[in-house]
Amino acid sequence: MKKVKNAFGIRTVKHMHNTEDARVKVEAAPQQKDRKWGSRLKTLSVEAAKVAKRIPYYIWIWEKAVIAWDWICENAETIFEVIS
Repeated sequence: MKKVKNAFGIRTVKHMHNTEDARVKVEAAPQQKDRKWGSRLKTLSVEAAKVAKRIPYYIWIWEKAVIAWDWICENAETIFEVIS
């Protein structure tokens, strides 16, 4: 019988597999931490400060856009003549 098993090779050997790897571990599941109001308030205040710092830049961009629009309106006739 041993010669027959050797002739067929490893295919006749029954391998055991480890089922422990397939199990879900409770400690590995991600858990959400409770966010405290203080940390949330801090992040909101930091974001508000960043937006407040950018307000003068937004105003400057708006002024430049208005100046550009006025220039386009004044020179629209010559612009359309060049295009056509």
